[in-house]
Amino acid sequence: MAFSLVPKNTKFDSLLVQGGDVAAQTASAMQKMLSGYPQTSGMVQEIKALEHQGDRVMRELVGELTATFVTPYDREDIYSLAKYVDDIIDDTDEAASLFDIYQVEAVTNTVKGQADILVAATQELQAALRHINEPSRMEHHWQNIHKLEDAGDELLRTGIKEVFAACYDEPAIIICWKDIYNQMEEAIDSCERAASILEQIAVKNS
Repeated sequence: MAFSLVPKNTKFDSLLVQGGDVAAQTASAMQKMLSGYPQTSGMVQEIKALEHQGDRVMRELVGELTATFVTPYDREDIYSLAKYVDDIIDDTDEAASLFDIYQVEAVTNTVKGQADILVAATQELQAALRHINEPSRMEHHWQNIHKLEDAGDELLRTGIKEVFAACYDEPAIIICWKDIYNQMEEAIDSCERAASILEQIAVKNS
């Protein structure tokens, strides 16, 4: 009878799902903060708490990776996937902190649009991670993430162009929004990086 030395159900799957859940929660918190800003500016602390939660998941996963001899997927792929999921959370937290650092008084439609894209991308990633050992059920999720990242790129270009046009004589405002837009784009890019690792895992395990 054939058998495999690689466990089918492991703690890695559970921890990756947890990380994806925290990423989706962080993106939703950012979206909620922006929808009611500036009255919701206090949510920066809520996002920071989620970032700490993401760090705990990452530390636990790295500890599990160090202690496990046989892993269900390539060790490097597990680490890279976990890192990119954690990067989503960190990037979103950093974007939220910039609202406090720059003392932003009102939000733009561009950053709201970026938050909407980030929420959609993290939800796709969240769903894909739940089927990490079923490659055929992940494909449409990573394809959607790639499309969302393309939309994010276009929105970033449009947003920066609009800021330069509207605030040409106010360099401080240009710097503020350029930093925030780029940080939000980093979070979206991290979703795509995670999706690319899922593609690698699918190819290797299908």
